[in-house]
Amino acid sequence: MQGVVIHGQNQAKDTATPANFDAAGFGYVGLAITSVTDDVVSAAAGLRLVGYAAKETAAGTAAFEIRYGDRISDPVVNGTMGADTDWTKGTGWTIAAGVATKTAGVASALSQALATLNPGQSYTVVFDLTRTAGSLTASVGGTAGTARSSNATFTEIIVAGSDGLLAFTGDATFAGTVDNVTAVPVTSLIAGITLAANGYAAAYFGDLGIAVPFGLSINDISGTYDITLFTKRTP
Repeated sequence: MQGVVIHGQNQAKDTATPANFDAAGFGYVGLAITSVTDDVVSAAAGLRLVGYAAKETAAGTAAFEIRYGDRISDPVVNGTMGADTDWTKGTGWTIAAGVATKTAGVASALSQALATLNPGQSYTVVFDLTRTAGSLTASVGGTAGTARSSNATFTEIIVAGSDGLLAFTGDATFAGTVDNVTAVPVTSLIAGITLAANGYAAAYFGDLGIAVPFGLSINDISGTYDITLFTKRTP
């Protein structure tokens, strides 16, 4: 069984791309660490987490979490509507003066294709809405959220469908604006680990492991440590 070592707190780290899996299906996944609190191990088809091993490396305490789901940066481009770009504007939609605006007349959507959208993963969608009439509904991958008909900053969790789009659909009477849009993947805790000075921690989740089709993330909380994640690809 092979592994990939992740060094906490932005030390030098291995960045191997996914290796070939052996006959038993064992191997390791590549990783890309973008910040101390947003460490991503990319998903591979049929990926399962079999176990981990960690060691505190600086004679102090350390803490981190292993989470299910990609902790990618917000995939929305131009969510602040700072330019008339990146969004597909349906009938009645315009982007100007830092907001996307729809006029009443026909039902239509403001949408954006998200390159990193994972069907089946939950996303926390946040947006500012002002309106004078009608209602607006956010959707992720074709899965609709709640119709909104008041002025507020809304936050909702939507399980992504498969069409690849983040969309805001106004009904025929909707007149209003949308701004400050984000859509961040939701992660779920697999294990929370605290290491004593020079301490070790390890776990084995069984031969089947834990299915992680949307990848793994390390939420780096404190301290300095090394961790190896062991993975298996299922047929």
